[in-house]
Amino acid sequence: MKKVYIKSFPEYSIVYDDLLVSREGGPGPGDVVYVYHKSGKFIGSAFYNPHSRIALRIFSFKEEDFDYEYIKKALLRAYEYRKSLGFCEAFRLVYSEVDFMPGLIIDKYKDGFVFQVFSIGIEIRKQLVIKALIEIFNPLFIYEKSTGHLRKLEGLPYINKLHYGEIPNNYAIKINDINFKFFIGQKTSLFLDQAENYLKLSNYIEDGFEILDAFCYVGGFGLHFLKRNVNVVFLDISENALNILKENLAINKINGSYEIVCSDVFDYLKNRNRTFDFIVLDPPAFTKSKQKLENALKAYDRLHKLAINLLKKNGYLATFSCSFYITAEHLIESIKKVSKDNFIILESLYQSKDHPWALKFSESLYLKGFLFKKI
Repeated sequence: MKKVYIKSFPEYSIVYDDLLVSREGGPGPGDVVYVYHKSGKFIGSAFYNPHSRIALRIFSFKEEDFDYEYIKKALLRAYEYRKSLGFCEAFRLVYSEVDFMPGLIIDKYKDGFVFQVFSIGIEIRKQLVIKALIEIFNPLFIYEKSTGHLRKLEGLPYINKLHYGEIPNNYAIKINDINFKFFIGQKTSLFLDQAENYLKLSNYIEDGFEILDAFCYVGGFGLHFLKRNVNVVFLDISENALNILKENLAINKINGSYEIVCSDVFDYLKNRNRTFDFIVLDPPAFTKSKQKLENALKAYDRLHKLAINLLKKNGYLATFSCSFYITAEHLIESIKKVSKDNFIILESLYQSKDHPWALKFSESLYLKGFLFKKI
């Protein structure tokens, strides 16, 4: 096996190019290599990419190859873990480094799969991944949605492709007990990472509430809230997402009323006279790099200030960040900074357990949020 020597022991599974000392055997992009400390102590087995800032992605702390048998074992291990937590229909099956398959995301949508690849090591072995999914699960379809900045960093082109089977017409899945139309949209389709938060926030909804679901996408929060006798304003700038929302509303039992608004969220908040009992802010990532953090924090300050102005006394504000660089502390400080009112924190909110957070891999925790109450 080809070898790479590095300066220091990594905290988890990512090794940057400036830590490399030497190479043996002439490893090329995507090759599996054994990683050693410069002292000669074995560290693990990894994908190697000399053209990426992330030069090594460790997938095992043993001497192993990333072959078909390894892939099958990793998929089964990931599946058993999710099953043990009660996930059954729609969930994240593989979460990259945390599941020891670095650069691979697989989401299960009932009897089909959508996957993303953002490492060259997985890219050149993805047919083995597809073969293993077919052998283990006998799925209806396997679709690849490999886009985004992480793929660019690996020097890989964008891919949108149906690799196996067919996606049935009007294919729908359940998240909790809400029906959602399946479609190829942002990420792999739906925001599965919010599944547990949909339920947590629903516990605070009371009949008669006026609710704003901002950046609603296809209605994840609002659809859960409409089980109560409330009025929900679904707000998003994407007309395509709102068209899917309309289909989702049609395939669910709705007890409350709703309005659908296609608008920039900032413009809507700025020009509104009405107030709300409950506001959800679940924006897209305002930054994907540390260099743009300051501008992202300013955007949160502005967003929070506008939303708080529309929040009733004793009202609830749920706010989220899906950017790794914006921390939970940033969200708290923003609310403190822009509000003249007093708020208490009722819930700390994170990604669902099918997106596990590895303590030694801080990048695995990206979704943070809080439920505040205005008092």
